[in-house]
Amino acid sequence: MNKQIEEMARFMLEKSNSANVEPIFTAQDGTEIVLGEEATKLLDDVLEQAFIPFLAECLVKEGYRKSTDVAREIFEEIEREIKNHSIYWSYQNRDTLLNNIAELKKKYESDGADDEQIH
Repeated sequence: MNKQIEEMARFMLEKSNSANVEPIFTAQDGTEIVLGEEATKLLDDVLEQAFIPFLAECLVKEGYRKSTDVAREIFEEIEREIKNHSIYWSYQNRDTLLNNIAELKKKYESDGADDEQIH
């Protein structure tokens, strides 16, 4: 789970850094205040060290993760069930089925899949 949290936090930080947002704070009265370099650095540090990791941990605990991770878990469960019930299958049929599943795994776990999509 820590690896998932780290990956998600890294992804969110990269997206945050590429947002190219001007550091403006809006006061309650609607006044816009442009933050100085020091305040901007402090906010960036808080985001990087505390807030983004906290959000990533919350999302992972809630069950959100990369679609390729979801696919991997599904295929592992299918393969486990086939192997557990292999007494009902001839070896040829079981191996053919496992080979077909292996091809599907490649399709849904490959780098070509939308790794950044979170479910």
